[in-house]
Amino acid sequence: MNILLIDHDDSFIYNIKAWLQTTPCQLTIINYHQIPTDFNFLEFDGIILSPGPKSPNDYPRSLELLKTSTQPIFGICLGFQMMITIHNGNIHPYSPVFHGKTSALILEDKKINIPTFDPLKNFLETNMLVARYHSLGLKKEEIKSFSPLQDLIFAYTPDEMAMIFYDSKNQRLSFQFHPESFLTEHSTIWAEIVNNWFQSCKKKKDGEIHV
Repeated sequence: MNILLIDHDDSFIYNIKAWLQTTPCQLTIINYHQIPTDFNFLEFDGIILSPGPKSPNDYPRSLELLKTSTQPIFGICLGFQMMITIHNGNIHPYSPVFHGKTSALILEDKKINIPTFDPLKNFLETNMLVARYHSLGLKKEEIKSFSPLQDLIFAYTPDEMAMIFYDSKNQRLSFQFHPESFLTEHSTIWAEIVNNWFQSCKKKKDGEIHV
């Protein structure tokens, strides 16, 4: 699997690369500001949107990629916020700022019962800890009943911050937390989930399975 990792000027970028070295994913890293206008994203089996400073609207090319690309795209932190933004979610400053802190992850059991998240089945009752490094976010109470986000958010923290976005139809997956962090419990399981998801998207494209 050839995966493009778009770097939004983030200090965690090589931690992400090391984290995914436990999987068959082969990463190519390119800085957001150095992407040529004629860059061929279709050369890759999937795309990862990295964390980064500032807000989603400061990276219009990544937002446009999310809107137009048919490729599977995975996001971390800022990448998660970008997916919320294009679904008209209200990403806003969050206080207190979470940088290098952990929270329990509360999974939506009924939603999580799909093949992509099979590696989590043994942890549904444990509320595993995940690492948070963010000052922006989306609260559960802000997701309106008519919003498509209601069916696309798969996990929260005890303070009701949205943590997992999953859109099977458009092949989008993202985490507000940092799965690559040493503070995140069972980080190799999260790497397995991301790899399995990219693999299933490729098989779907090749007509081998229906996910």
